[in-house]
Order: sequence, then C-alpha cells, then structure tokens
Amino acid sequence: MGRPQSHPKHFRPPKHFLKATNRKSDRCNLAYFFGILKNIQQKRDEETRRQYCRQRYNYQKMLEMQREEENTPDPVTIDLVVEMLEKAVTQNSRFVKELAIRKVKQWTQELIENYRYIGSLKKKLSDAFGKLNHLSLKQKKEAWELIEQFLKPISAEESVTLST
Repeated sequence: MGRPQSHPKHFRPPKHFLKATNRKSDRCNLAYFFGILKNIQQKRDEETRRQYCRQRYNYQKMLEMQREEENTPDPVTIDLVVEMLEKAVTQNSRFVKELAIRKVKQWTQELIENYRYIGSLKKKLSDAFGKLNHLSLKQKKEAWELIEQFLKPISAEESVTLST
C-alpha cells in the first residue's frame, strides 16, 4: 500500500483548527481536527433546525390566522339585510321564509348596535328598498313591516316580567 494521496489544492483546514494549532502546536493532530469539524457540523445542524422551527412556527401561525379570518363572519351590511328580506317575502317555502326572517331579525339587531340613531338606519334601509324595482308593492309593504317590527326598541312593559 502506498502513501495516502496528498490533499487536493482547494482543501483548507477550518479556521478554528488553524487558530487552535497556532496557539498550541500539540493540538495539531487528527483527533483534535475531527473534534472541531464535529462541533462545526453540530452548530450548523442546530442552526438549520432552528431555522426550520422558525419557518414552521411562522407557517403554523399564518395558517391559524387564516383559519380565524375564515371563521369570523363578515360584518352585517344593509344590502345583506335587504337581500335576505327579499328572500323572506319572495320564497314560497315556509321553512325558507322563517329561516330568512330569523336571520333578518338577528342581523337587524346587530345593525342597531352599530348605529347611534335608529332613524339613520331606517333611512338607509328605506333607500335600499327603493332600489328593489322587481318586488311588487305588496311584497315591499310586507318586507317593510317586518323590518319596522325588528327596529322597534323593546318597551319597558315587554322587558319586565309580571309579578303576582
């Protein structure tokens, strides 16, 4: 067997090894060299793992935020209420009508909470109803009666329980 071939010209020992051997010449051995290489590789692996964890954590956070956005309902708008009222007065199915009326009631209550004055809400609803030209006069009247019923504030007599 021959002597091992010399290192290729592009091979350079790690800076850490050169620094250590320049300080103490007795450290210039193969075991010390591979120990330094092992430590360097370990640091690189740890950094790669940290980077992977950071990316994965951020990706998980991004997914969580996306799910929250999808789960949060869109804010109720006047157009949405008018559209649902339109379904309530035009549908023949009793089940669909009742469901639409319940939704309109719920959404109207949410709108009332967002408005300081009910009069401005009524005005906006009235303007939105005016744009519905395809509804008959009877259907418009029925829809407006429903919305007025939901816009009335609860009076003191209705909210207090009767005592005997």
